Amino acid sequence: MTVPIIPLNVKTRTNQTWAGSRSTSMLLSQMEEWVSGLLQGTTRALWWAAVGALKNRR
Repeated sequence: MTVPIIPLNVKTRTNQTWAGSRSTSMLLSQMEEWVSGLLQGTTRALWWAAVGALKNRR
């Protein structure tokens, strides 16, 4: 069984891409939180508009 010798520059390159993907995933999770908050706010506004319309119709 032979152990492949990994050069150092490959290791640093993978570390850089890992850091980049990590920051991208953090950005994506922040955007997900923002979008879900926006959707919740929009749903709440639509819900209260529908409730108000139903109350006014009576």
